[in-house]
Amino acid sequence: MASAKERSLNVRLVVEYHGGYFYGFQWQPNLKTVQSELERVLSVVLKEPIVPVYPSGRTDSGVHARRQVINFFCSEEPDLNKLIHAVSSLLKGELGVLRADIVPSNYNSRKSARSKQYSYWILNRRAPPTFHKGLALHLSKALDVERMNKEAASFVGKHDFSSFRGANCSAETTVREIYKSAVKREGDFVVFEIEGSGFLQHMVRIMTGTLIEFGNGNFQDRTMKEILETRKRSAAGPTAPAHGLYLDWVETKEGERL
Repeated sequence: MASAKERSLNVRLVVEYHGGYFYGFQWQPNLKTVQSELERVLSVVLKEPIVPVYPSGRTDSGVHARRQVINFFCSEEPDLNKLIHAVSSLLKGELGVLRADIVPSNYNSRKSARSKQYSYWILNRRAPPTFHKGLALHLSKALDVERMNKEAASFVGKHDFSSFRGANCSAETTVREIYKSAVKREGDFVVFEIEGSGFLQHMVRIMTGTLIEFGNGNFQDRTMKEILETRKRSAAGPTAPAHGLYLDWVETKEGERL
């Protein structure tokens, strides 16, 4: 069995997963998480302990990922095609490996990330979801997408996002930089897309809940800019449910979108 010191080969995976099967990304005792399942399956496939796996960022319980990036160390170079197939097969229907490559020993998924995009999907029609049950938030009342998009633009730039911080957030600073923030309608769906350097705990879900308040005709007495400036969580809207949120992609500091 290889020691930690001997596990010097750095492997990067791009994975997708259905958040409904996991209690978030980070390992938790006696709970099924993305990290615990990846470590378990990789250890089986590679026949050595693979602990830990390093993500580009953590996702909350119930949040999905279209393209999450992780890296880990092992002692021998694996057949990457076989690795992709084996891990995807063992976690079939819950998590799939989209890409695998060997990266430099100093590569770290979190530290190499320049930006990430999240999207929140709202099924905005009278009929409840059938094919998208558990994959989008259903709201039957028609939303004012134009107003939502106007208010979403206030997120762009570098701000203190204390108003959009979860109660248990342990981040040392609440300042983040947002590069893109927009709301659009795609058929029956209303989609909020946001790209930034990083995000606080529940930040995108609180942003979404606040945008929904604007879209429902509420918050006539305030603007998103004013909510930002209060730096008070009580000024913002409720936290939107996790099942409508997706990590879309991660962009590296070298400009590669994974």
